[in-house]
Amino acid sequence: MKSIEKNNISAILDKYFEALTSLEEEQQLRDYFAGEVAPEYAIYKPLFNSFSNERESLNNVKVDKNVKSTSSKKLHYWFSRISVISAAALVVLMFSIWPKQSDSLHLLINGVTVRNSELATSMAQTQLTRVNSMLGKYKQSNNQLEDLNRVGEAISPLMSMENVLKQNSEGSRLNDKQL
Repeated sequence: MKSIEKNNISAILDKYFEALTSLEEEQQLRDYFAGEVAPEYAIYKPLFNSFSNERESLNNVKVDKNVKSTSSKKLHYWFSRISVISAAALVVLMFSIWPKQSDSLHLLINGVTVRNSELATSMAQTQLTRVNSMLGKYKQSNNQLEDLNRVGEAISPLMSMENVLKQNSEGSRLNDKQL
Protein backbone atom coordinates (compact mmCIF):
# COMPACT_ATOMS: atom_id res chain seq x y z
CA MET A 1 0.00 0.00 0.00
CA LYS A 2 1.18 3.43 -0.70
CA SER A 3 1.72 5.69 2.24
CA ILE A 4 -0.35 8.77 2.66
CA GLU A 5 1.22 12.14 2.05
CA LYS A 6 0.81 14.74 4.78
CA ASN A 7 -0.87 17.23 2.46
CA ASN A 8 -3.54 14.64 1.51
CA ILE A 9 -4.49 13.82 5.13
CA SER A 10 -6.89 16.73 5.42
CA ALA A 11 -8.67 15.85 2.16
CA ILE A 12 -8.99 12.16 3.05
CA LEU A 13 -10.21 13.00 6.58
CA ASP A 14 -12.91 15.25 5.11
CA LYS A 15 -13.97 12.45 2.78
CA TYR A 16 -13.87 9.98 5.70
CA PHE A 17 -16.26 12.04 7.87
CA GLU A 18 -18.62 12.42 4.91
CA ALA A 19 -18.52 8.61 4.38
CA LEU A 20 -17.04 8.96 0.89
CA THR A 21 -13.67 7.18 1.35
CA SER A 22 -12.72 3.92 -0.27
CA LEU A 23 -11.47 0.96 1.74
CA GLU A 24 -7.92 1.67 0.55
CA GLU A 25 -8.10 5.28 1.78
CA GLU A 26 -9.43 4.16 5.16
CA GLN A 27 -6.56 1.69 5.48
CA GLN A 28 -4.13 4.50 4.65
CA LEU A 29 -5.66 6.60 7.46
CA ARG A 30 -5.34 3.71 9.94
CA ASP A 31 -1.74 3.15 8.94
CA TYR A 32 -0.91 6.86 9.24
CA PHE A 33 -2.50 7.22 12.69
CA ALA A 34 -0.77 4.04 13.93
CA GLY A 35 2.60 5.81 13.74
CA GLU A 36 3.83 9.35 14.37
CA VAL A 37 1.17 11.99 13.66
CA ALA A 38 1.47 15.68 12.93
CA PRO A 39 0.31 17.79 15.93
CA GLU A 40 -2.69 19.25 14.06
CA TYR A 41 -4.04 15.71 13.48
CA ALA A 42 -3.29 14.30 16.95
CA ILE A 43 -6.94 14.73 17.97
CA TYR A 44 -7.94 11.96 15.51
CA LYS A 45 -5.33 9.44 16.69
CA PRO A 46 -7.46 7.87 19.50
CA LEU A 47 -10.31 7.34 17.05
CA PHE A 48 -8.24 5.35 14.59
CA ASN A 49 -6.29 3.54 17.33
CA SER A 50 -9.54 2.33 18.88
CA PHE A 51 -10.42 0.69 15.57
CA SER A 52 -7.12 -1.15 15.45
CA ASN A 53 -7.41 -2.15 19.13
CA GLU A 54 -10.88 -3.52 18.49
CA ARG A 55 -9.64 -5.47 15.48
CA GLU A 56 -6.84 -7.02 17.55
CA SER A 57 -9.25 -8.03 20.31
CA LEU A 58 -11.57 -9.66 17.75
CA ASN A 59 -8.63 -11.57 16.28
CA ASN A 60 -7.68 -12.77 19.78
CA VAL A 61 -11.23 -13.96 20.41
CA LYS A 62 -11.19 -15.98 17.17
CA VAL A 63 -7.97 -17.67 18.26
CA ASP A 64 -9.40 -18.40 21.73
CA LYS A 65 -12.56 -19.87 20.19
CA ASN A 66 -10.52 -22.33 18.14
CA VAL A 67 -8.62 -23.43 21.24
CA LYS A 68 -11.62 -23.79 23.55
CA SER A 69 -14.27 -24.79 21.02
CA THR A 70 -15.06 -28.23 22.46
CA SER A 71 -15.39 -27.06 26.08
CA SER A 72 -17.47 -24.02 25.14
CA LYS A 73 -19.78 -26.19 23.01
CA LYS A 74 -20.38 -28.49 25.97
CA LEU A 75 -20.97 -25.53 28.25
CA HIS A 76 -23.38 -23.99 25.75
CA TYR A 77 -25.20 -27.33 25.38
CA TRP A 78 -25.68 -27.73 29.13
CA PHE A 79 -26.62 -24.10 29.62
CA SER A 80 -29.34 -24.33 26.95
CA ARG A 81 -30.68 -27.58 28.44
CA ILE A 82 -30.79 -26.18 31.97
CA SER A 83 -32.51 -22.98 30.83
CA VAL A 84 -35.18 -24.97 28.92
CA ILE A 85 -35.78 -27.25 31.91
CA SER A 86 -36.02 -24.32 34.35
CA ALA A 87 -38.45 -22.48 32.04
CA ALA A 88 -40.66 -25.57 31.83
CA ALA A 89 -40.55 -25.99 35.63
CA LEU A 90 -41.52 -22.34 36.07
CA VAL A 91 -44.53 -22.76 33.75
CA VAL A 92 -45.70 -25.86 35.62
CA LEU A 93 -45.26 -24.09 38.96
CA MET A 94 -47.26 -21.07 37.78
CA PHE A 95 -50.16 -23.27 36.64
CA SER A 96 -50.19 -25.19 39.91
CA ILE A 97 -50.12 -22.06 42.11
CA TRP A 98 -52.35 -19.82 39.97
CA PRO A 99 -55.90 -19.59 41.42
CA LYS A 100 -58.35 -21.62 39.45
CA GLN A 101 -61.36 -19.91 37.91
CA SER A 102 -64.60 -21.76 38.57
CA ASP A 103 -67.97 -21.40 36.95
CA SER A 104 -69.81 -21.52 40.28
CA LEU A 105 -71.39 -18.41 41.71
CA HIS A 106 -69.98 -16.93 44.88
CA LEU A 107 -70.81 -13.84 46.84
CA LEU A 108 -68.75 -11.50 48.97
CA ILE A 109 -70.50 -10.56 52.23
CA ASN A 110 -68.66 -8.31 54.69
CA GLY A 111 -65.32 -9.40 53.23
CA VAL A 112 -66.17 -13.13 53.45
CA THR A 113 -66.56 -15.11 50.24
CA VAL A 114 -69.62 -17.35 50.15
CA ARG A 115 -69.02 -20.19 47.71
CA ASN A 116 -72.45 -21.87 48.07
CA SER A 117 -74.07 -21.07 44.71
CA GLU A 118 -77.63 -21.61 45.98
CA LEU A 119 -77.12 -19.20 48.88
CA ALA A 120 -75.45 -16.65 46.61
CA THR A 121 -78.34 -16.89 44.11
CA SER A 122 -80.93 -16.57 46.87
CA MET A 123 -79.28 -13.51 48.42
CA ALA A 124 -78.84 -11.88 45.03
CA GLN A 125 -82.51 -12.50 44.22
CA THR A 126 -83.53 -10.93 47.56
CA GLN A 127 -81.46 -7.82 46.87
CA LEU A 128 -82.83 -7.54 43.33
CA THR A 129 -86.38 -7.76 44.70
CA ARG A 130 -85.60 -4.88 47.08
CA VAL A 131 -84.19 -2.80 44.26
CA ASN A 132 -87.28 -3.53 42.11
CA SER A 133 -89.62 -2.45 44.89
CA MET A 134 -87.63 0.78 45.38
CA LEU A 135 -87.81 1.44 41.65
CA GLY A 136 -91.57 0.73 41.72
CA LYS A 137 -92.04 3.33 44.48
CA TYR A 138 -89.96 5.79 42.49
CA LYS A 139 -92.10 5.11 39.43
CA GLN A 140 -95.30 5.73 41.45
CA SER A 141 -93.89 9.00 42.79
CA ASN A 142 -92.85 10.00 39.33
CA ASN A 143 -96.35 9.26 37.99
CA GLN A 144 -97.91 11.38 40.78
CA LEU A 145 -95.58 14.26 39.97
CA GLU A 146 -96.47 13.98 36.30
CA ASP A 147 -100.17 14.11 37.21
CA LEU A 148 -99.59 17.23 39.32
CA ASN A 149 -97.65 18.79 36.47
CA ARG A 150 -100.58 18.14 34.10
CA VAL A 151 -102.96 19.74 36.58
CA GLY A 152 -100.62 22.75 36.85
CA GLU A 153 -100.54 23.05 33.08
CA ALA A 154 -104.35 22.90 32.98
CA ILE A 155 -104.63 25.62 35.67
CA SER A 156 -102.10 27.97 34.06
CA PRO A 157 -104.62 29.43 31.54
CA LEU A 158 -106.93 30.12 34.46
CA MET A 159 -104.13 32.02 36.20
CA SER A 160 -103.65 34.21 33.17
CA MET A 161 -107.43 34.78 33.10
CA GLU A 162 -107.28 35.88 36.73
CA ASN A 163 -104.58 38.43 35.84
CA VAL A 164 -106.72 39.76 32.97
CA LEU A 165 -109.73 40.08 35.27
CA LYS A 166 -107.66 41.96 37.85
CA GLN A 167 -106.43 44.36 35.19
CA ASN A 168 -110.00 44.91 33.97
CA SER A 169 -111.28 45.55 37.51
CA GLU A 170 -108.45 48.03 38.19
CA GLY A 171 -109.13 49.71 34.87
CA SER A 172 -112.80 50.07 35.66
CA ARG A 173 -111.96 51.65 39.04
CA LEU A 174 -109.77 54.23 37.32
CA ASN A 175 -112.55 55.03 34.88
CA ASP A 176 -115.05 55.42 37.76
CA LYS A 177 -112.70 57.84 39.54
CA GLN A 178 -112.23 59.93 36.43
CA LEU A 179 -115.92 60.26 35.84
